[in-house]
Amino acid sequence: MLKSVEVRLDEFHEDSNMVEASDGSMEEKVINEEYKIWKKNTPFLYDMVMTHALEWPSLTVQWLPDIQKVTI
Repeated sequence: MLKSVEVRLDEFHEDSNMVEASDGSMEEKVINEEYKIWKKNTPFLYDMVMTHALEWPSLTVQWLPDIQKVTI
């Protein structure tokens, strides 16, 4: 009796691991689909969009050049 309970628990853990794995891949699919929709609608949402692939890991981005005040 005890062995059958242990086997069932092991089967339960394997099944739950499979569900977690499929949830992760399903979440990734949803994220990719949302990105595709956003990318398609960007001309309607923004005046200008510039995209550029960066090498990973790119931890910093400089948006605007430094401002230098000139006194006359």
